[in-house]
Amino acid sequence: MPTFISYYRVSTQKQGRSGLGLDAQRADVERYIAGKGELIAEFTEIESGRKNNRQQLHNAIEQARKTGSTLIVAKLDRLSRDAAFTIQLSNSSVNFVCVDNPHINKMTIGILALVNQDEAERISLRTKAALREKKKKIDMGIYTNSQMDPLTGELKVMKPDKNGNYRLGSPQGFTADITQAGMMAAKEKAHSNENTKRTKHVIRDTLKENPDASLTFLAERLNTYGIPTSRGKRFNKFNVAYFRKLVKEEMSVKNE
Repeated sequence: MPTFISYYRVSTQKQGRSGLGLDAQRADVERYIAGKGELIAEFTEIESGRKNNRQQLHNAIEQARKTGSTLIVAKLDRLSRDAAFTIQLSNSSVNFVCVDNPHINKMTIGILALVNQDEAERISLRTKAALREKKKKIDMGIYTNSQMDPLTGELKVMKPDKNGNYRLGSPQGFTADITQAGMMAAKEKAHSNENTKRTKHVIRDTLKENPDASLTFLAERLNTYGIPTSRGKRFNKFNVAYFRKLVKEEMSVKNE
């Protein structure tokens, strides 16, 4: 009976512990092997698809070579997004099969590997371009590198490095002055958002009727009116808290 060695890959430690993605790979492999042979060993790698120094893949290849087994993976890109590395594997003496393309051979794997490599390089180029654009906007003071805290509705502040700069895919990072300017611009933009204006209007009217209105009540009323957050999400008692606080402060100032 033919024997198989399976190789699985997940991108992070968290995925490895939770089984996220891993169970789906196992299921694909088991369906393929059913009635064809026996799975005698499996190896799981936890790292980035662009790294070639994979000890578990090396172990899987060696085990397949020693036992005369076929190396099986769920998808070609689980082997590597690096064309040279995948071609090196195809040139080895180990038989292998990809569940998503069981008819792959040593001629076609080189083409598919190049496609995977091209995709990885395109993603890298898009990421670098996005970082350049983000830095440009931050330098102009019209963009922030922070995100909204879902609990408070306020902008998160990045933690500076030991030199007091803020990093974003760049060893130079961004100074506190630049980040502060970006945060202020983003906050002003958020306050001028049409959904934000409608949100404050509904909360203000509700608080005039019932000053003790709960966060849950306010969130449900906003959702009933079909008013989303500035990011198009539904309101809940957490993200509405910021707006209730803001409206109460504005009402307090007007009453002074």
